[in-house]
Amino acid sequence: MDINCNFIAKLYKRRWLVLAALTLSECLMSVAYAYFGQVNDFYVSFFKITYAEVDWATLTHYVSPLVMLLPVLWMIHLEKFGFKKVVICATASLLLSFLCSTVSLVNNNLFALVIAGQMFNGIASILLMSTPSIFATLWFPENEVGTAIAINTVGMFIGVGIGTVVPTLATNEKSSLVSNSVNANKLQHIKKFLIIMNTVMLILSAIILLFFAIFVTDVPPTPPTKAQQLKSIQKEEKQRLGFIQTSKQLFFDKTFLLACILFGITTQLVTLEYIMMSEMMRELVENDLLSINADRFGGYLLAVYAVGAVVGILVTGKIMDFNKHYYILSNIASVLTFASTLAFALGFRFANLPTLFVSNFFSGFGSKALMVVLYEIATQHTYPMDEIFVSTWLTVFLGPVGVFIGEIGRVLFNSYGSLSVLIFQSVFAFACAVMTALISPEPSRLATSDRKMPECEVENNDELLSLLQ
Repeated sequence: MDINCNFIAKLYKRRWLVLAALTLSECLMSVAYAYFGQVNDFYVSFFKITYAEVDWATLTHYVSPLVMLLPVLWMIHLEKFGFKKVVICATASLLLSFLCSTVSLVNNNLFALVIAGQMFNGIASILLMSTPSIFATLWFPENEVGTAIAINTVGMFIGVGIGTVVPTLATNEKSSLVSNSVNANKLQHIKKFLIIMNTVMLILSAIILLFFAIFVTDVPPTPPTKAQQLKSIQKEEKQRLGFIQTSKQLFFDKTFLLACILFGITTQLVTLEYIMMSEMMRELVENDLLSINADRFGGYLLAVYAVGAVVGILVTGKIMDFNKHYYILSNIASVLTFASTLAFALGFRFANLPTLFVSNFFSGFGSKALMVVLYEIATQHTYPMDEIFVSTWLTVFLGPVGVFIGEIGRVLFNSYGSLSVLIFQSVFAFACAVMTALISPEPSRLATSDRKMPECEVENNDELLSLLQ
């Protein structure tokens, strides 16, 4: 395929509208994921189950991606699953998730529907979490890629803030519903509140699904950068490599492998707080160290984490628009994450609320700043490989890491209490800081965009291909 020497990049205003819809989708997905741990008393009382079973209302979110990841990657490799199909499948799964969650509250024998809903949400999650770097690199110029990744990603943590605070507004008692199970009116009040909340999310999911089905395309008619235009000439070459060979090429790259591991740990590190924060706060209340509404303060702490995440994401995205020093940015973010995670454990040990709030803010800031940098590293470092294929592989460790951290955390909590869980979390944050120091990302796509196009009279595919090396 010949490249037009007079190629002029073109930008489309609708990219911002699609980006807004992706951000809202991420927000809804996070609400469906985050709120169970904050009202786990209600689920224990309403469904007559244990706290460990309620944990699986969150952890099941990580199970379905383990089953469907390889088939999706295979379809992407065969070019039968483009960006439009990714977002349509994601929002359809999101709609089914909220439908299951809403119907499950009709009867206290339908907890299985909660699990089914979270399996659908897991499918939506693995697809939506691959979109920030895909959409940014396919539709935005290099000086807007960081901002586009940030705006897309920030929806997750706006959703976390909503999911951890809004459901707790239905609670106003300091005591546990489990220990005050005669309060049937209270159970009914929370049940109605959650049905209304899930129904609103269901309607929003349906609107977004319809929007994607009508307006989204896989790629823009004209690429936004020279690098995207040049990449098209390697299409035939890419098709000669099989699925296994292409995947091996990725995972034999030390930087990409470390990026995948870091992405999994960084994203899932807060899982322990999602599923246990209210119980941790109740431990302080029961030991007379604090006099608070445990559910509400647990929600507030996670909301502060989400605010820190939003700030960290937006700041980092803007910095990356003009500063492409990925190694420095990622190391600063990982060290900040470790320091703040350790400070949170110390704040809990001494029951110091200001320390808990401040450290959780910076934990959200650092960990999600690192997440944004990893999104950019994945597609920059592996250019000119297919962004959809690369970004989907980036999420490969999300499921296993989420289940591992959640289950080991529950064992530690039951055996040794909350502090052991927070120490475990700090160890993982330290491991991230060490691994981040070992990466060596290359801005390959940026370097290609900065190269001069050959003169029109020397159009030669072999020469053009050498630009991509």
